Amino acid sequence: MTIFLADSAAPGPPTPFTAQWKQIDALLAKEQTASAAPLVEKIYQQARRENNTPAYVRALLYKIRLLENKENDDDEKGIALLESDLKTAQFPARPILHSLLAGVYANYYNQHRYQLYQRTAGATPTADAATPGAADGGTTLATWDAGQLGAAIVRHYYQSVEDEPQRQLKITLAELGDLVTGGDAEGRALRPTLYDLLAQRAIAGLQNQELYLARPEQQWQPTEAGLFGSAPEFAALKLTAPAADSLNGPLHVLRLLQRLTATRQQSAPQNLAALADIDLQRLDYLHTLTQGTTLAAEYDPALARLAEVYKALPISTEFIARRAEAQREADPVAAVALTREAEARFPNSRGADRARRLRAGIEQPELAFTAADIIVPGQPWRLDLTTRNVTALHAWAYRITLNEWRSADRYSISDDNFARRYARALKAAPAATWPITVPGQPLAYKEQKLAAAGTALPAGYYLILISNQAQLATGGQPAGTVTAHAVVGASALSAVYRTNAGTGATTLLLLDRKSGAPLAGVQNQARFNFYNREKSRNENRLGTVAATATSGEVEIPVATPQFDGAASNEQLRDVRSWRGSDTLLTTINSYYFPGQENAEARPQRHTYLFTDRAIYRPGQTVYFKGVMTQQLRGQASLLTGQSVSVRLLDVNGQTVQTLPFTTSDFGSFHGSLVLPTGLLNG
Repeated sequence: MTIFLADSAAPGPPTPFTAQWKQIDALLAKEQTASAAPLVEKIYQQARRENNTPAYVRALLYKIRLLENKENDDDEKGIALLESDLKTAQFPARPILHSLLAGVYANYYNQHRYQLYQRTAGATPTADAATPGAADGGTTLATWDAGQLGAAIVRHYYQSVEDEPQRQLKITLAELGDLVTGGDAEGRALRPTLYDLLAQRAIAGLQNQELYLARPEQQWQPTEAGLFGSAPEFAALKLTAPAADSLNGPLHVLRLLQRLTATRQQSAPQNLAALADIDLQRLDYLHTLTQGTTLAAEYDPALARLAEVYKALPISTEFIARRAEAQREADPVAAVALTREAEARFPNSRGADRARRLRAGIEQPELAFTAADIIVPGQPWRLDLTTRNVTALHAWAYRITLNEWRSADRYSISDDNFARRYARALKAAPAATWPITVPGQPLAYKEQKLAAAGTALPAGYYLILISNQAQLATGGQPAGTVTAHAVVGASALSAVYRTNAGTGATTLLLLDRKSGAPLAGVQNQARFNFYNREKSRNENRLGTVAATATSGEVEIPVATPQFDGAASNEQLRDVRSWRGSDTLLTTINSYYFPGQENAEARPQRHTYLFTDRAIYRPGQTVYFKGVMTQQLRGQASLLTGQSVSVRLLDVNGQTVQTLPFTTSDFGSFHGSLVLPTGLLNG
């Protein structure tokens, strides 16, 4: 991809002004714009006299850049400078200036879009020739609306490619010197001329959908199958739109692609790859444009036809790769076959590289699994796995501490610090290892869900690792390796709790995880969290140890008021319960505070308003209906006999009209109003 130079030049062949540009760039790097400005002006004047287009356009861009450093209205003055030079510019600078103007206008549109949205259409432009350099920089931008600005962008992009296109086709990018930068040898060979550069800039610029806010009722839509036809068929299509749809972006893009196609047909015998490149660009754009339409089905056959037409060229692999991409989800087996075809045809081509990366993604093994947070010790437990491209699995269980289990949810599965975080556990021998049987199936590259049994584990906490490799590698993994991990706890204890909203006290009920019988004599200790204002940090406090009664219950006391003198500053976070070596952690995360239930309940009212349409024009009638409800203590009811008013506001928030209503026995009201004309749209 090549672009017009808008900053310091990349290293290139020497030019008559190489030394001067180097000096200017050095001054600008030090922000010495006052010293750089006269040097730029000198090059500008000399290049303009000599019709040295690369130096002249570059100097002009530098002058615009200098405006940014000293003018508040630099964008308007930059546009005024380009418009002024355009009047006397010679070829080939003239079409370049048209393209630059379109881009600068587009930037102005993006920067001032919200102001433009508030302007009424049809404002009479006011010239500013008598006072150049005024608020709008000598242009009429201060009075333009979005439609006028959009039309100017479209006009200048078209003028850039309509200005002596045959002469543009004879000017190579190399002749433009350091005015263009970027792109590789293959890209410059496929788009080698000034005409290609300007047309591609126009195509990219006109795809900006924000230029086409005003959508008429009658719009051009892509319906002709010939859009996906051969290059001659596409170039010959008559693409016309209703007069009111003059700013239809997709139509303009396709018309420009038609122009490019026609010019490349003329040079096809000498540069057939350039024509193939335009065909590929067209299909890419149409694929995006026609998704969800009846024309979408034309995409794959068109790719297949053009892959055959250009089969002698490396670029043909681009068409094959795109066919593979389109079939990836619906038929990954066919997609892989297409990628292999592209790789075999021209192994070193861009299309083959694209296909190779696509195939690697399709064939990439994937693995994820879930299990219960706490399992019953001493018996098998359930694993739910999701796999793709996996034929065998192996599992390991490593013992971890309660604190490691507690903090595990703070990290993602892809955490780069995994090996370091669990280094202590992974140094020890695993507590258990076992194979997981993966049902055999044809290689379809699709997701497979299966359930498997985890091996019985003693009471404790564990890091579970599952991999498609028989040998676990915690450091760098071999290609094709996929490993997933999770933490589980094994405990015969289980707990449920309830919190009293009035007192803040929490009652825990300890049960046998297997039988459900209440457990007496289980020790419990709560952990409270509070914010220490003096130390500006969160801290924890451990409560007293309490045993469950014969009922299996134990009451956790409320927060004590001694911390910062406010009980509400402290929250119950979790409770550790243990019987012998069997330990269970119950996360509470309680946000109940004493006295909440005594707060006075206040009803909450809601009004739901429905209109017959989403968008209206001035003068149209809006039909609406409303329903009023009230919610109190979780119970909703209709509000009947309630006075309500509906107000119509303009874009400035001012009331235009107010209509009074009384809700019916069903809590509803309805009415209509006519939108006034003569106001700002919004």
